[in-house]
Amino acid sequence: MFDRQIGYDAEGNKQHGRSPYFGFSISLVTALFATFLVAGIFADDFSLPGESLEMTALLAPTATEPVVAEPEKAASAAPRSSSQSVPTRTALVARVDEAQFVPTKIGVEKSNVPPRPYGPVDLGKVNDNGPRSSGTGRPDGVSDGNEQTFGPKNPSTSKVDETEPDIAPPPVVDRRPKFLGIITSKATYLPKPQYPAIAEKMGMSGSVSVQVVIDEQGRVISATASTSNAIFRDNAVRAARQARFSPTLLSNVPIKVTGIIVYHFTR
Repeated sequence: MFDRQIGYDAEGNKQHGRSPYFGFSISLVTALFATFLVAGIFADDFSLPGESLEMTALLAPTATEPVVAEPEKAASAAPRSSSQSVPTRTALVARVDEAQFVPTKIGVEKSNVPPRPYGPVDLGKVNDNGPRSSGTGRPDGVSDGNEQTFGPKNPSTSKVDETEPDIAPPPVVDRRPKFLGIITSKATYLPKPQYPAIAEKMGMSGSVSVQVVIDEQGRVISATASTSNAIFRDNAVRAARQARFSPTLLSNVPIKVTGIIVYHFTR
């Protein structure tokens, strides 16, 4: 019932409904709200950190070919001036390293013409090696023989070792006694043994060999009789101990020797 009530004002005019006004107000407020909302969304910055980088910074750099510098061209050799002449020879004599040229005859006299140098050479009236270069040798590698082109100019003479040579040590002499065999001829004093009285009465005879050792001074230091008759043995050894001999030298050094003295007992 109330939905269909109709209102009147004081003058009795019929009042219309307020729905159009409310609809217009709500539409206006909604439009303004939507406008501010959209503007706020676009005005605010919703980007994440790092999104402001350019895409070119995220791409790998393209490989560029290294620029190769062109080598500088070597300065061309300056042409020789008219004052610089090539070597000249009165005759073209082959060098020793030119094996393709075989001499037709063998000369017995030294040639006055030097062999031709490396490089260009002209025939002329004189033998000239051409101008000298500023270096230590000739540009063609040939020297005229008047100046040393390699090594020290004034080589120092080697000093002669003035120290005395080492004195050789004296030879080692074997001082072991040397056996000389029968040494009766080397004796300087050789007494005769006494003939035993018993052997003389019995008419006995015999020989005794006594081995002796002689020192560096020629003295007998040991005497030993070999197997023989015991009657003659003691007298033979006693006589051998009294004997004297000349010293035996080995490399001018006296040494001990051994020998044998033979005593004959006869009547």
